[in-house]
Amino acid sequence: MEPLATVSGLATGIDFRQVVDQIIKIEDSRLNYLRRSISDQKADKAAWEEVRDLLEAIESASEGLSEGSGLDAFTAEVLGDYADNLSVSANSSANEGSYSVRVLQVADREALSSSQISSRSDALGISGQIAFGGSVVEVAAADSLVSIASAINQANTGEDATGVSATIVGSEGAYRLIVSADATGEEGLGYADVDGVMASLGLVGSYDSLKTRTGGGFASDELSSSSTEVGTLLGFSSGTPSGTVTLAGVSFAVDLATDSLEDIRDNFNTAAGLASSSAFAAVEEVTTGQYRLSITGTASASDDDGVLAALGVLQADTSSVSQVVQGGVLASDAGGTPADASTLVSGLFNGASSAGVNAGDTIQFEGTKDDGSAFSFAMTLVGGEDLQDVLDLLNGAQGFDGSATASITDGRLTVTSGTPGVSLLSLDAFAGNEGGGILDFGSFSTTTQGRDRMVSTGQDALVEIDGVLVTSSSNAIDDAVDGVTFTAVSADASKTLSVEVSRDTDLAEEAVKGLVDAVNGFFGYVSKGIGQEGAARSALAGDSVLRGLRTQIGDALRNAEAAGASGTLKLFDVGVEITREGAYSFESSAFTDQMLVDPSGVEALISDLLADIDVIVESELTTGSGSISGRVERIDESIDRVETSLFDREQRLEVRREQLLLQYTKLEQSISLLQGQQSSLAAVSATLPKASK
Repeated sequence: MEPLATVSGLATGIDFRQVVDQIIKIEDSRLNYLRRSISDQKADKAAWEEVRDLLEAIESASEGLSEGSGLDAFTAEVLGDYADNLSVSANSSANEGSYSVRVLQVADREALSSSQISSRSDALGISGQIAFGGSVVEVAAADSLVSIASAINQANTGEDATGVSATIVGSEGAYRLIVSADATGEEGLGYADVDGVMASLGLVGSYDSLKTRTGGGFASDELSSSSTEVGTLLGFSSGTPSGTVTLAGVSFAVDLATDSLEDIRDNFNTAAGLASSSAFAAVEEVTTGQYRLSITGTASASDDDGVLAALGVLQADTSSVSQVVQGGVLASDAGGTPADASTLVSGLFNGASSAGVNAGDTIQFEGTKDDGSAFSFAMTLVGGEDLQDVLDLLNGAQGFDGSATASITDGRLTVTSGTPGVSLLSLDAFAGNEGGGILDFGSFSTTTQGRDRMVSTGQDALVEIDGVLVTSSSNAIDDAVDGVTFTAVSADASKTLSVEVSRDTDLAEEAVKGLVDAVNGFFGYVSKGIGQEGAARSALAGDSVLRGLRTQIGDALRNAEAAGASGTLKLFDVGVEITREGAYSFESSAFTDQMLVDPSGVEALISDLLADIDVIVESELTTGSGSISGRVERIDESIDRVETSLFDREQRLEVRREQLLLQYTKLEQSISLLQGQQSSLAAVSATLPKASK
């Protein structure tokens, strides 16, 4: 920055700023050698980084081949018209071959649906515990559908995740809780509804059937220990089920908070002995580290405290629910006694008064069957008909025609769907009361919604491979045939699929070509600019290190050999040859031919080559001082030093510029002052009298 705001040369007539600029320019030009050094070193750095990229390309191609993605590649294909039933893949562990496959069953995850609930956010008044896979979900009376779903999902987090998720499906006033297993397989949700929470939600029915039958009786679920308290294994911290249970006719006390499987076994056997029962219990190790309680004797079990549900002895009813439609209560007398099927229509009451049904009166029935098809008919009373006559007409061809059953339940005209699950069943009955009566069947409504509790059944995949039945909890079966994964897509036992596994020579060709291209890329760079000058010459043209690397890699290519099926194999036998220009060519047809007749020999040959190339390339790509990274690091350090030196000198030049400007400014001021004094003296001199001659 100039020290003074002056106009250069007013006093001297010399543009001293231009003079200073010229001086600084001359002195600055003496720093150009530093700038050239920085530029040259940056070019060297970029060149070495390019070399590193080229060597890394060789390393990557080599790794691809050595890891089997090339030479050991196989392809698998499903042939025929029903190929969509199955997908297959093969890896380097496979062998060529053909397989006959039938998909008998696809794996699915278990999912349960609750009954219809009117609100997502209102308290449901349900409380208790649900056990899922070693964790317990606590449900309080104040919990809503949303909070119950949240609690189930929260338990499905972290290291001890239950593998069970919950969602809410539906619209305003009609919501359902869907509880589903995350994984496919017959293990399913693995739940125990010890306090009836799931039953209250309509996810399951009663626990009234044995879960696992054995040849001599029944068994519990499998647990990870036979000596640890069952409650601990199931994840209970409080409220652990306990009570009296009856197994095979023998009653005894069980407390899952303190009893292990071994304790339950011993307690049962003691109780059976006292009862002179021949039934007995044992603890079986089903698989390594998995134990279950096995009861031999009469196949019966019961309790009222959720103990057997927690143990997995009893299973819940998950069958579909039939839709039920009901009308109002029909009374058979003034006291309101509910009518039954034998009650005469003319004997029906409406409140305390007779309905006054007369011969000639009509009843109009309108409804829909399970499938939504409508019907409508009228019944004309002739006298003497009872409600069973009404039911017979409703159940006959004019009415539900076998799709549903009409009955009288607690005085109500009740229709129950004949097919459990979602139904479009409906009914309305209108009394004509032509004789002046007051018969009224009431308003009909759905009292039990038809639905499927089991949205999907947890099941394993069943696939037959060359006559061998293979079971898998997942649809992807990777342990039946070495190196081949069979994935069941859809089941059709009547269709036999043909699977072909063959060597993927295309991928192998691509992998070897990739290595040849990578080597040629490096060789081409080493030769770039040799014998040229100026911009055409690369920064590392003729570098001895690069020439040495090229020689080593070239020797590895020339010397690679392996024992083949019919003699020694060299690279030219698989289509890799050197050209006159010093690069390498690759003939894919020669490679494919050799792969088809001698894949092991080709693999051995390429492996021999890769072993040498890996040693050569790795030595340059390590982090040692002699590696490329070490060279780049040293160049960076040198550039930093030179840039620092250049910056310091440029700063000193700037200081010198300011000093020169200050000196010239002072000189200009001094001359200007002298010129002013001169002018003053001249003016004084002009006023003095001239000397006479």
